[in-house]
Amino acid sequence: MHAKRYFNSDKTLAPGSQNGFDNSGRRGDIDWTQGDTISVTHQALNQIRDDLAGHSAVAAIELVNEPMGPSLDMDTVRQFYMDGWGDLQDSNVAVTFHDAFEGVNSWNDWGSGMWALLLDTHHYEVFSSGELAMSPSDHISTACGFGGSMTANNKWTIAGEWSGAFTDCAKWLNGRGVGAR
Repeated sequence: MHAKRYFNSDKTLAPGSQNGFDNSGRRGDIDWTQGDTISVTHQALNQIRDDLAGHSAVAAIELVNEPMGPSLDMDTVRQFYMDGWGDLQDSNVAVTFHDAFEGVNSWNDWGSGMWALLLDTHHYEVFSSGELAMSPSDHISTACGFGGSMTANNKWTIAGEWSGAFTDCAKWLNGRGVGAR
């Protein structure tokens, strides 16, 4: 199996960048949802489904990592998620979708009747000056509050990314070639 079959000519699964972060394959403008980018993403997901969903080590497939909801048309993102769920629903994997930085409870009224949905959220406390100024007890309180919101939603939910770090001093944490605050 060759990984290159999943990527388009931009070397990304979601061409155009879904969030503007370098972890999307391109830092800068958010152009995912423009032109044929969504159909290209579906094609890649369908290839991943066909190649990997039946493998015993694959329990879930995430539709797209960290789409920047505040910068995207959320109706388009929700439709992409619904169509992606439709493509994967019979593949014996959990269909995972990111909260699009909208918060885990914002998805409570979405997805009715769609089984095997798994909500992915990411929790970091280092990406703003206010978070960096928090005391250790403030960090603990914030993390516990975040956990409480995860339990208050109505979907299976995981924190697919998280860190207990108090600073953003790690090399490239804010992006390749971008320093700490």
